[in-house]
Amino acid sequence: MRSVALRNTVTLTGCDSQAAKMSIDFGHDGFDYTRDLCDAIERYTNAALSQSPKGFHYRGLDLLPAIQRLLYIHCINSVALFERYRNRPSSRSQLQLNTLDDLVAPFLVDAPAIPRGTRPSHMFHVVARRIYGLVRERLQRRVERAKEVTRNQILFHIGNQKFVRYLSAITNELTDHSYAFLTTGNACLAEQLQQQGRPSIHWPDRGATFQSVTAARKLAPFEPLVHEADRLIEAIHRLQPACVVVVEGNAPADALMAEVCRKLGVPCYCIQQGWSPYIHTGFRNMRFTEMLVWGPLFADMLRPFNPGQQFRITGSHILARSAASSDAGNLFSFFLQAPCALLGHTEFEAFVTLAEDIAALFPSAQFVVREHPGYPLQAERKRTFNQLNNVRFSDPAHESLSDLISRSALVISVFSTVLLEALALDVPSLICSIGAMKRYQPEIAAEGAALEVSSIDEAREALSKLISTPNLLDEMKQRIPAVKGKFFSPGTAAQTISSILESTISGTADRQPGSF
Repeated sequence: MRSVALRNTVTLTGCDSQAAKMSIDFGHDGFDYTRDLCDAIERYTNAALSQSPKGFHYRGLDLLPAIQRLLYIHCINSVALFERYRNRPSSRSQLQLNTLDDLVAPFLVDAPAIPRGTRPSHMFHVVARRIYGLVRERLQRRVERAKEVTRNQILFHIGNQKFVRYLSAITNELTDHSYAFLTTGNACLAEQLQQQGRPSIHWPDRGATFQSVTAARKLAPFEPLVHEADRLIEAIHRLQPACVVVVEGNAPADALMAEVCRKLGVPCYCIQQGWSPYIHTGFRNMRFTEMLVWGPLFADMLRPFNPGQQFRITGSHILARSAASSDAGNLFSFFLQAPCALLGHTEFEAFVTLAEDIAALFPSAQFVVREHPGYPLQAERKRTFNQLNNVRFSDPAHESLSDLISRSALVISVFSTVLLEALALDVPSLICSIGAMKRYQPEIAAEGAALEVSSIDEAREALSKLISTPNLLDEMKQRIPAVKGKFFSPGTAAQTISSILESTISGTADRQPGSF
């Protein structure tokens, strides 16, 4: 949940950060666009289902949640669609909408009719393409021996190396033979896991199936989802895992996995990884066996958008108070974010300049800059920081998030999840709501556990006071314990989660497997 704009190109795993490639400058329109886009996607899918109630069904799976996530990922990164939205009501745009844009545009703006050439209405061509893909794949496939697979394992379905690191505290609690990382289609990630010696299973792309040839007409624009569904069905049916685990739950593949597991009678758990201040389409309509969240308030905020989802409070397995926290009195940490729908390019640059100015203004204080992993600073900006003797950059490979937060007297960001993670570690934060969303959600500042400002000038003034008057930070810190229990459950989360997962291994014998 760490980013509203997930990527520039549509992928099904929803894990690869493409922030550095983003070409859209949303300015101050990003929040309105995000909110209206989520509503438009829901209206489109409702309209489609009113015409064909099972139009998004495939092999007994309801692909609706995956389709909604796919549309969101694509449309939030569509330059053409955002330009059409920003220029409404004229809807004049120099850029051509593509097929997925065309599905959503009439529900988002008063857009022109869908050009006939882009309508997925000529089913002869769609079916012919599917048949061609099926025949080609069958001709190219060599006869393979049945794979030797280890059944009754805990499978962590991932699409990015960062999730290996995120899950490490949990996997460290498990024996090597009891779990494996499952990759589907991402051969590069599979190779990395193999080189690292991690228990892993890669399920490659098998191409078209006979069932995909006769898929419902409404699924014509979503062929990648259909093929991924076939791949997951084959993988889970063959592997027969004790359970499957996904992270975040906002990717199309996560929603597909939940449906496949439901059909096959396999528990599917989703682990919270961050928090989005606006609960967009990626975090709605979840259907996992259980969603494992950090604290009760996260479940309360998600529940209205996920009425059928069961939540379990486990705490956060990556946050542990560092022994280095005793030296936090003079360290101020800026966590940078990538430009996205909630943060325009101008505001991003202003935030970076704020960090430079404050560090130069207070040479006796120490500052840390943590770059966004998908949007590193340009070399010129980094040189400016490096000229300041009281500034250093934090490298995630050598300094964990919890260690950096624990060392800090104050955490400064716009809407990063780190603002909440600081709360868990009893560290005050400054929320700089300078982007398109004017109030951070949840409102931790209203409870006295953080300070929130709405402009760069206010941020500069607040930082000057907090650095010059340390007792103000002490007062904020004293208010945190009364608040953080709503957000973070105490205890050993890694052990709690691993116990939940291990319990599915012993329960496999009594399970009645489903079929397709």
